[in-house]
Amino acid sequence: MDWPDQNLAVWLQAQYDQIEAAAREAGADDVPRWRLHDGRIIGADHRYDSVIVDRSPEPTSCQRLHIALHDPSAVLADLAAKRAVIDIVTEDETAEGHHRAGRVIRALATALEHH
Repeated sequence: MDWPDQNLAVWLQAQYDQIEAAAREAGADDVPRWRLHDGRIIGADHRYDSVIVDRSPEPTSCQRLHIALHDPSAVLADLAAKRAVIDIVTEDETAEGHHRAGRVIRALATALEHH
């Protein structure tokens, strides 16, 4: 059964696919969580036997914390949760279920309006 926001759900999943690919490319599978330590963003990168450390004086401590909180592993966990929500709300094939799913999907899509 088709429902009005089905195309939006497809678009949203495609956006999530792009974000997931970028997170994996950034090393989500191989790199431990990024973290803030003594005002620096640190994450070991085993592919290059190195440690990523932000020594730049430009970002503020709040900006550094924001970056550390959005490491690739956190992004993948967030995407998995959002996809689970989409799966749950789209299971109900009734008209009321489609209405509810549309509301949830439109709410999730607002976070990606800039894409």
